[in-house]
Amino acid sequence: MLATFTGEGAMYSCAIAPDGVMLMAGDEGGRVHFLRLEGLRG
Repeated sequence: MLATFTGEGAMYSCAIAPDGVMLMAGDEGGRVHFLRLEGLRG
């Protein structure tokens, strides 16, 4: 695991953009979260 984040509800889907930096996650309320994966070491 490289990182975690907490939303207001359950996350049901996620995708990583081809650039490997942007992550999109969809939650149970229909919201889409956009997260930048910068500075993480694997």
